[in-house]
Amino acid sequence: MDTGAARGDPAAGVPADGGLIGCRAAGTDDRKRRMLRGDKVGLRAREAADVPVLHDELHGDVLTYARGTSRAWTPMTAGSAADPCGLAPEDDLSRARFSVVDVRSGELLGQCGLFGIDPLSRNAELGISLRPGARGRGFGADVVAVLCWYGFDVRGLHRIEIETLADNAAMRATARAAGFTEEGLRRQAAWVDGTFLDAVRYGLLAPEWRASRPRPSTATTA
Repeated sequence: MDTGAARGDPAAGVPADGGLIGCRAAGTDDRKRRMLRGDKVGLRAREAADVPVLHDELHGDVLTYARGTSRAWTPMTAGSAADPCGLAPEDDLSRARFSVVDVRSGELLGQCGLFGIDPLSRNAELGISLRPGARGRGFGADVVAVLCWYGFDVRGLHRIEIETLADNAAMRATARAAGFTEEGLRRQAAWVDGTFLDAVRYGLLAPEWRASRPRPSTATTA
């Protein structure tokens, strides 16, 4: 998705089979079984009840939205076809959009996913956008870890990219901690709140990820 994704705000589809991966470690509850689970977060399909909350807190925050996407903010109705917080078309295999929840409480934390999925070159860009109340609580690193597992082991990607604003210290630290390599600075590439800001691009290859991040036991399929 584009909101919070194009520049990695701490932001897109569904898996190719139209469902989520059931996780043995997720318990017996049906909703928990139909999600990708990390240590702290679960990634599941977008539900109708998620849409107004995400739209209000993520799209409704104009400045944060501008910092997380290359698209200009415009007013739109929650759940409309153009709403980046809306339900994902199940036939759009160029994106994989998830809602993020706390695996312990079930609290809706935000949204994340992969977008620009290229089946030929097997690469994609990773994005994450958390609700204001979920930021600074250590969820971002776990979201990135689960998305990398999904991208590399489920979707068969070879490369995942993250782009974020140069002043986004939290996302840059998260990318480095996940094993991403800083690959370049795009000078004054982003127009945000009346000024141009630099953007930084990170990349991670599947062999690099597998060498340092073995497949987590909590992400095994049922």
